[in-house]
Amino acid sequence: MRGYPYVMTGEDRPGEIKVGYSGDPARRRKQIYRNGTMTVVYIGNASSHPDRVEKAAHHFLIADGKAHKGGDWFAATAEDGRAAIERAELALAGFAPLPPKPPHNPLLHVRLKAGDTLTLDDCRRHEVDLPNRAEMVRRLILRAGEARP
Repeated sequence: MRGYPYVMTGEDRPGEIKVGYSGDPARRRKQIYRNGTMTVVYIGNASSHPDRVEKAAHHFLIADGKAHKGGDWFAATAEDGRAAIERAELALAGFAPLPPKPPHNPLLHVRLKAGDTLTLDDCRRHEVDLPNRAEMVRRLILRAGEARP
């Protein structure tokens, strides 16, 4: 798929950026954001492998100490995101070293009953960016940990 890596910011997520890719970043912005304002602040070069650019940009952000907030979101500035995409494009073109891979996190597979899946989907609908089920489970676990005294 031919597409573009991008950096977006959302008014309800100050201090965070979304680094992703799409064939049409402006259309993608409309798809993922139903509440508030989301702005495309940077669009990288067209690529036949935008998914690779996105992944490398994520690895550069992590290597630079930017906190991964889940999914495509990072605690970083728009400039950090732009620089990560540009570094990723150069690295994938062979003009710079690839980023180090972040430490591996083991996966946990979870089975849910139909009723629990409906409850999870209801939780997802209350999020501004409509995360996938795995991301929603991760967010709920993080919130439960934060709520502990």
